[in-house]
This record gives sequence, structure tokens and C-alpha cells, in this order.
Amino acid sequence: MTQDHFPRVYAFICGEHTIPKERMIAGTTGLITIPIPAFVIEHPQGLVVFDTGFNRLVHQDLTSYFPSEALKPVKFHFSPQEELANQMRHAGFVPEDVQLVVNSHLHYDHCGGNAQFPQATVMVQRTEWETANAAPPEKAGYRKVDFRTGQTVDLIEGERDIFGDGSLVLVPTVGHTPGHQSLHVRHAGGVAVLAGDACYMADTLVADDSLPDVSVTVDPDSYIRSLESLRALHRSGALVFVGHDPEFWNTQPLAPKPLLD
Repeated sequence: MTQDHFPRVYAFICGEHTIPKERMIAGTTGLITIPIPAFVIEHPQGLVVFDTGFNRLVHQDLTSYFPSEALKPVKFHFSPQEELANQMRHAGFVPEDVQLVVNSHLHYDHCGGNAQFPQATVMVQRTEWETANAAPPEKAGYRKVDFRTGQTVDLIEGERDIFGDGSLVLVPTVGHTPGHQSLHVRHAGGVAVLAGDACYMADTLVADDSLPDVSVTVDPDSYIRSLESLRALHRSGALVFVGHDPEFWNTQPLAPKPLLD
């Protein structure tokens, strides 16, 4: 792949979420307001979205969308203008041109906007799809209205080179959920990783005292193995774009400026 044909990645912040800080960093107290990132990737073979943020029901009808008992420790900050498709239009993209929606996993803050791209095929790990569909309604992380959208679903197992050219490669990073995956992006400077929730905070890439609480992992041992793979990439010089670190995302270029060019 020549430099002229490297994927171009754009980052969008699709609202914010106030949650207990201990979920992000074990042993801490109080609340933290975190950004909800989503990404648009221009590739010579088509337009790809990686994660889609909140469902518009968050600002339209939150009480029917989200379990009331789960609302007590959290707050949503989300407006119609912050929906991914609307932000894409303002940045010069045509949402109807999106061919693929790739979800790191199926928690509500990562796939809630999938339905904004009805023409797109959704690409998700089979294990994640099966886990999410089997989850009981009271399990707040999975909202079936987010991912049972009628879109074509491509259930993948393990690594997937999306276009067969090595530029966009999905790699399982399980532990946070059973089917979590991160996206490796080849760019002019090397490799970058859209980590999703395999790593919430930038400090977690270098310090064990900023690990998340075990309550946000379904398999703590697998989470650590996935994290160590990201740490190794970080040490080798790869750019790792973490999931929800407010300080990190305050320093990154957002669309219409490219995150990776």
C-alpha cells in the first residue's frame, strides 16, 4: 500500500457520560465525566465507521431506554447535534456512503448509533453477538435495541483483515467483554490502534496503579493479557488511542481534522 492510499481516520466525540470514577481507575472515589469517541475511516475501498456512540433514545426517551436502577450512579450528556451521523454531515461526510460499521463490542456507548447507518453491514465478533443477545434486560451494558437493527451482520471469529490489504485489521482484545476487539490501522508512520474499552485511560498503558475495577471486566485475566498486548505495541512505538480518557481526548485532533492521515 502506497502512502497515498493509507486509510485516513477521523475522530468524533459523541457526547459524554458521567460515571463512578472507580470503574475507570480502581480504588478511586467520586465521579468522572468521560468522552464517547467514534471514528470514521476513509479507505480506498469504502467508508468505515468504528463504534457509533449513544442511541438517540438517550436524548429522546431515556427512561424507556435505560434501566432506572442503573441510572442512579450515571448521567448522560448527549444532544441531537452530537449524533455521529449529524456530526459527519457537518464534517463533510455522507452517512449514507458508510459501507461497514465495526463495533469494538456491543455496550450501549459503542453501538447505540448503529441504526444511523441502515445501509451498512455491521461487523462484530460472533462471541460478542451471542453474549449480547443472551443478556437479560436488566443487564444495563447491553441494550438490544442498539444492535438488533435489521442491518446485515457479519459475525467474525478471531482476526479479520477487513479489506485484505493489511491496512485495517481487527484483533480480539477480550476481557472487558467476551468478544471485544480493537482495530489496527496501518498509516504512514507505522501502526495505530483504536483500542476501544481494552484500555480506558492513557496512564493504564504504562502503570498498574491505573487499572480499571474488576467489575468492568468479564474475565480479569484475559483483560490483563489484552492490555499487555496493547502495552507492547505502545512500547514499540505504535499509537494507541484509548477508550474514554478525557485528558487524552482533549489533546487529539477531532473531525474535520484527521486523527490519522
